[in-house]
Amino acid sequence: MSDRFVPSLGLANIGVQPRDPGYIYLLGAGFRIKIGRSINRETRIKQARTWLPKCEVIGVKPFWNHKNVEKYLQLGMARFWVTGEWYEFEGDEFEDLFLMEFRAFSEQDINRNSIDF
Repeated sequence: MSDRFVPSLGLANIGVQPRDPGYIYLLGAGFRIKIGRSINRETRIKQARTWLPKCEVIGVKPFWNHKNVEKYLQLGMARFWVTGEWYEFEGDEFEDLFLMEFRAFSEQDINRNSIDF
């Protein structure tokens, strides 16, 4: 997929403003998950592998307004917060649901992801 984001003409009709395009990513390391954002997915994953060589890339999904999407995800995960952008579910059953729902977002369709979010 190219990093060229093209907004759907109907986004404004449902309240999604096609601004601030970027990616939300999840990385896994042991029992912890990092929720982060980037405007360049390849560069960010390469950087992450320098400070966490064995991390699992759970997913990297495109969104409009990605800074807000990251903030909402992190606020929603507050009870699992450990430090920085790291979260730990400590065996909570919500983990499987969260990961399943995140993986369901498209790897390519920024418009659909932004509407479904």
